[in-house]
Amino acid sequence: PMGETVVHVHDEILNQGYAETSLMLLYHCNLGYPVVAEGARLITPPAEVIPRDDAARELFDERGDFLSPTDGFAERVYDHRITGLDTPASASVVNPGYEPTGGIAVTVTWDPSQLPRMWQWRMQGPGTYVCGLEPGNCGLAGRAAERAAGDVESLTPGEKREFDLSIRISLGADAAALAAT
Repeated sequence: PMGETVVHVHDEILNQGYAETSLMLLYHCNLGYPVVAEGARLITPPAEVIPRDDAARELFDERGDFLSPTDGFAERVYDHRITGLDTPASASVVNPGYEPTGGIAVTVTWDPSQLPRMWQWRMQGPGTYVCGLEPGNCGLAGRAAERAAGDVESLTPGEKREFDLSIRISLGADAAALAAT
């Protein structure tokens, strides 16, 4: 809506074919400076969090903290599997120290019955200091591997699925309120 600090996304995916087909969907919401900066932190919904590899396991307890850019930083990816949540899920990156606004945050909100996973991608190297908040219904290994793992949803001919997502920017007192959670 004009004048608001939010973007709403509503997708409808329809299988117009004659055979059942895979449905793998992931929304890439990649954030950088000034939201992602030293002193920022990540706030996520309750979930089982699974590190993708050894690099992610190495800093598992610090996955929500943002330090200064680090030479040689290896990307870290975490699979947040959300279960039992019957309200919208939200993940925020909050930088309470950002001036001149007195704080800045970006919040991604989605329906976990539509998108039960959120991938957290972190790359904190100089010049590539970003964080991805990526709600989805699938893994990252590709169709063949996801099928083998039994992790692929499908659409029958004529079936339609709907997905909703919003991305909100908060400044000042609104960002500070998020930081306090």
